[in-house]
Amino acid sequence: MSQMSEALVSILWAAAIPHFFDEKVLAALRPELKDQSEALLVDLQLLTFVEEFPEHGYNVHELTREVLLNKLWERDQEEFLLLTKRAADYFFEERTLPAEDIEFAYHEALDEKSAQSGRLLSRVINWWDYYQTDRMQSVVQALLEHEKEGRLNIFGHSFLLYLTGLINNISANYKEAETLFNRALKVYKEHREQSPRYVAMLLRDLSISRYEQGNTQSAIPNGEQALKICREQLGDNHLDTSISLNNLADLYESQGRYDEAEPLYLEALAICKAELGNRHLSTASSLNNLAGLYRSQGRYDDAEPLYLEALKIYKAELGDHHPYTASSLNNLAVLYEFQERYDQAEPLYLEALAIRKAELGDRHPDTATSLNNLATLYQKQKRYSEAITLLEDLSDAENS
Repeated sequence: MSQMSEALVSILWAAAIPHFFDEKVLAALRPELKDQSEALLVDLQLLTFVEEFPEHGYNVHELTREVLLNKLWERDQEEFLLLTKRAADYFFEERTLPAEDIEFAYHEALDEKSAQSGRLLSRVINWWDYYQTDRMQSVVQALLEHEKEGRLNIFGHSFLLYLTGLINNISANYKEAETLFNRALKVYKEHREQSPRYVAMLLRDLSISRYEQGNTQSAIPNGEQALKICREQLGDNHLDTSISLNNLADLYESQGRYDEAEPLYLEALAICKAELGNRHLSTASSLNNLAGLYRSQGRYDDAEPLYLEALKIYKAELGDHHPYTASSLNNLAVLYEFQERYDQAEPLYLEALAIRKAELGDRHPDTATSLNNLATLYQKQKRYSEAITLLEDLSDAENS
């Protein structure tokens, strides 16, 4: 590097910041060299440690990149973080491919002030809505790179714990998720400039992990606190408020507090429709939750059109083979079973079971639920041998 031009040295430091780069990335990271970015990219390609990176241009070889990043962090953290912020801004706008979405989170987590503005949290909600656990896992691996080199700030440490907790929640490892959420909350509260949105999300997901373990009574205070923070700090019509409303309503419903749950579900649905439209996944979730309440109350005629509308959205947005589609199919099947419409319930149960086995595996709790539901349906129809076969499959999965 001592024999390179000043411009090439400057562009090389920038090129090492992301995992891949092209001319547009270089121009975004070094706007003062924008006019030279094309020529400098040609010069970079002549370096032995610069390689082609399929679909994304080029990258600095992993070992060389690690050395460059460590040197820059050691000698000029301000410059490092400036380049990181520019990279986060660029990949926030340019994210047509999953790798660009992951790259955004990798850089945004270092820029604490920007991260707390909501961009990173909004992206997490989007990953959750679309069940993109692969992206969450990839971001966790990327953030471990920062952690190994001591580059994560308080927000970054807490966010890494939180994201790992979400992955455990999705995988039904609820006890581990609860532990991680508690650790994240403790780390984050050590920072004097807390983001109310982030605290509310942590409290909300902590309540979910406790509820899934059967600890509804201990989950409710977290859910109520999360909703209070959202209302006071974000406003009654914020999307995070709708998520907290749905979550708390779920907890109330599980305790049979239907009169308290219904207005919360209705308010959440109204926010989703107003802010996101009638075809969004969050709208589908709200429809599904309200339908579930009506089903629990025996209001089957009110529940069915909501379940059907939610299923239509899930199929349109996620496809026929997504785990959320399976859940929607299962919920509608349960409703039909309650109404003794067995011929309509069975194909829905079968479809949900096939999806869950393919996407989640034989040992996932949702797969077990599908096996049990279908077995119960067969029992009601006096199809005992078929029911026994399913229950044996369930027992084998639990014991394997």
